[in-house]
Amino acid sequence: METGILVPVILFIIFSVGVPGNAIVLYVLVQQRRTWTVSTHYLINLVIADLLFVLTTPLWGHYYLNKFDWVFGAGLCKLSAAITSINMYGSVFFLTAMAVDRWMAVVHAIDWAHYRKHQWARWACFAIWCAAVVLSIPRFLYQILRAVPVRAPTFNTKYSTPLLLPNGSSIDATSFGVNPTQKQDDESVIRTYCTFYIPSGESKALKAGFIELLHALIGFIIPMVIICFCYARILITVKSKLISKNVKKDRISKLAALIIMAFFICWLPSQVMKIYSALGGWWRAFSFDKTTYHIVYPYTLCLAWINSCINPLIYVLTTKTFHDFVNKHCCTGCNKSARKYVLRWTRVGRQETINSEEGGNDQQGTHLVEIHTKEEVSKNVSDERFEKKKRDESTSRL
Repeated sequence: METGILVPVILFIIFSVGVPGNAIVLYVLVQQRRTWTVSTHYLINLVIADLLFVLTTPLWGHYYLNKFDWVFGAGLCKLSAAITSINMYGSVFFLTAMAVDRWMAVVHAIDWAHYRKHQWARWACFAIWCAAVVLSIPRFLYQILRAVPVRAPTFNTKYSTPLLLPNGSSIDATSFGVNPTQKQDDESVIRTYCTFYIPSGESKALKAGFIELLHALIGFIIPMVIICFCYARILITVKSKLISKNVKKDRISKLAALIIMAFFICWLPSQVMKIYSALGGWWRAFSFDKTTYHIVYPYTLCLAWINSCINPLIYVLTTKTFHDFVNKHCCTGCNKSARKYVLRWTRVGRQETINSEEGGNDQQGTHLVEIHTKEEVSKNVSDERFEKKKRDESTSRL
């Protein structure tokens, strides 16, 4: 299957899975706002960033299917590309913030307890959004619509992808074998590209290479080092002692490994291609195979975007608070024994989750959840006693 078909299919799958998945997660988190922890602030902002991004994927899918002819106007061209960039930086930064918060809660539970407050988390989220917007300014400046004449018989979408990608490089029209100043034949067509384009000049190669290296350095390498350091320290601490009597070492170890592995697998290929393009394509530090880059890069970018779909599975579906909500709302029609089992499991699950995710500074949130669970159990017991009393009265009358 050619790039012009496979990439749109992947983008539409990302939209079909990512929108309902992130929307459900967002709804669940909002419903549980009374039991939010510090990490929940980063998680809900991560979900919002992913949701905003996946809403733009149909535009890029149509862009591919329409043979790279953008029909949605300059405003949506800039906005969609900017959201793509903001999502990349925002997602990576929120994941890093969650890792740092876990590190403070587990390794420095007492020393850093003062900074693990909801107010500090909200300010950190605001700072992350601002940083993501600032780092995306080049996309606002250089993402434009370009009308380029292309000869239909020689136009090959398979080898012209980098100019047309929503996160692509700034390649001149001559990369297509077409000179915009040359008179075209009668079979030429005009395509409107929504592309990241830096005007020609002496510093064009320097700017383009610097921007791609900046993406790779700030958007992957530095956050990955921080995340690996934080979870390595967490694993060392967990192996040496128990955080809580209700927490199992294997569960935390597997969760940390899953977080790092998913982040690494999804983002590494596209960042490697960016470094390859910056050093070899723009700065000529080594030989650059343009054909290979044109073929491989679209798929590495799609793999990175798939991370917006699997984030809900990793950071929410693996936690017991999400399971509690699903059991509560999906088991309303269950029999009494099933409800009693769910309530008992919920009580244990909530206590384990809060103990494992929060340090000594979050005892108030734990207390509130315990009170809420006890109220549910008491109400259930009262209902059973009332029904038993009614049955006894009916039997005595008979």
